[in-house]
Amino acid sequence: MGKANLILMLPEIFLACMALLVLMVGVFWEHKLRYITYRLSIFTVFVTGIFAIGTYSESMQAVINNSYLMDNFSAILKFILCILMLCIFLYSKVYIDIRKFLHAEFFALSLFSLLGMMVLTSAADFLTMFLGLELFVLPLYATIVMVKHQGRYAEAAIKYFIIGSLGAGLLLYGISLVYGATGSFDFSAVSGVQDLQHILQLGMILILLGIALEFGAVPFHMWLPDVYEGSATAVTMLIGTLPKIAIFAIAYRVLSLAFGDVALYWQQVILILGLLSVIIGNIAAIAQYNIKRMLAYSTIGHVGFILLGIAVAPQQGYLAPLFYTIIYAFMALAAFALIMRLTAQGFEAENIEDFRGLNRHAPWLAFLMLLTMFALAGVPPLVGFYAKFLILQNMVANGLSWAAILALIFAVIGTFYYLRVVKVMYFEEPSAHPHAVAVANMSFVGRSIVFINALALLALGVIPGLIVDICLKAFR
Repeated sequence: MGKANLILMLPEIFLACMALLVLMVGVFWEHKLRYITYRLSIFTVFVTGIFAIGTYSESMQAVINNSYLMDNFSAILKFILCILMLCIFLYSKVYIDIRKFLHAEFFALSLFSLLGMMVLTSAADFLTMFLGLELFVLPLYATIVMVKHQGRYAEAAIKYFIIGSLGAGLLLYGISLVYGATGSFDFSAVSGVQDLQHILQLGMILILLGIALEFGAVPFHMWLPDVYEGSATAVTMLIGTLPKIAIFAIAYRVLSLAFGDVALYWQQVILILGLLSVIIGNIAAIAQYNIKRMLAYSTIGHVGFILLGIAVAPQQGYLAPLFYTIIYAFMALAAFALIMRLTAQGFEAENIEDFRGLNRHAPWLAFLMLLTMFALAGVPPLVGFYAKFLILQNMVANGLSWAAILALIFAVIGTFYYLRVVKVMYFEEPSAHPHAVAVANMSFVGRSIVFINALALLALGVIPGLIVDICLKAFR
């Protein structure tokens, strides 16, 4: 590997080395120097983000035998992933103390997972894609079971592992069929095949289904509510935010580079998966009383909108689904951070009833949760509204007005369960756990960033051009 290649891969190299260092430091010095792994992890993600944006270039460059792409798209998404991970670490510092997480292991595994996601954003062939996917998913299994003496976390990890293994199997089998039909793992080589044989069609469909399973799209969605509910809130926050951006990145790479010339074969599949996700996700969320389980079904509905944007992307471009994915990640980040903010020693704010009367005890927290719920529901002028508008606009422009109307109807139906949370906070008597909002369960920096995170959902709804410009630069 040449010197230029090493410089281009500096973010990944630095992150991998520091993740190993965090793990080793935790083994030998965590008991002597409290929070040393936390501080090292914050430093690692911060510097990795700087290195990532430093690889921003107007031209695409391929390294490691053309298996790894360095371009605007990968640089911007890696930087966003680092921002999200930095926020998660800052939000979770006190929470993992209360829940007695294994500090070094949690931070090291999170860093390894981040490394896998960064590999996914730059993958240029199917082997690199599979390597990145496994590298980001496997550490997540372990983070779920890090809370001591909690059987339900082990159950969630097992479910996630089984479904993740199924997704990996679908992807691997699809990759083998594509290789058998084309003789190559490279996305560009696959796109050069003019005659789409039956074996290649089957391989393409299996790869799409594997990606849909990792997304949590219907009918591969049943693992998502169980994992969200059965994981500690810090882990749920990690699972519910960063992976969506990583999976979108690989979907974009595969569909535009490998199967871009045969879009008519996969557009209908993605469209059906998207509509089913919007319909079932929003209907099922209405019946939920656990707020993390509700947000899981909400995620399925939002994934449906992302897939609808991808379905018309060959004609309308990938700007709208990328914008939606980024915005959703920050909306989910704010939601889980506020849930975490209300936890206390021996108490998890997981049921919607736990938010009763929150406005009387913590009006600012209630207001921030209101903004977040309205943003997820797509209420103007919050940024969630503009994200949905872009997707629906693209669908109408592509002649899918019927599908856009159907998605809009179920999005409106979905506002019910978000409004229920607002109703409980503002119009019901306080819960039996008012002390939960008074404890110092998040650092000052974490509380400040939660405040900025939630208010940004309103600010970006008024001036969405800031994120739109970033998305445009990603595809330049």
